[in-house]
Amino acid sequence: MDVEGDRCNPSGKTSTLVQQVKQLTIKPQEGTQCCSFCVTEDGGRIGRHSSNNLLVVEESVSRYHAEITYDRKRELFKLSDLNSSTGTYIKITGKMQIRVGIMLELGSYQFVVTSCTADGDQG
Repeated sequence: MDVEGDRCNPSGKTSTLVQQVKQLTIKPQEGTQCCSFCVTEDGGRIGRHSSNNLLVVEESVSRYHAEITYDRKRELFKLSDLNSSTGTYIKITGKMQIRVGIMLELGSYQFVVTSCTADGDQG
């Protein structure tokens, strides 16, 4: 992860190598964190402990809270909770495919998808 600056390429220079590397940029929406973080295909861990790639000094964040990995076969980034005490959630404002096992939190209510028979889904 690159923690220096607001982009994955802090120098602003474009090179062929930079364009070929898959990367994900994370920017805090609020709070004391001010920088953007870049996660490359190597992935990275998120948490309070100093050995994490993305350090979040916040009491509600576990020492080893979550991990971002890159699936080269499917060409996508994945987010996994590392058995944190408060869980890891994704806020959506548009559409997202629902699959079996996904936990939905709406306000203070939590739901888990136990079956789905839509085209392309199994379960």
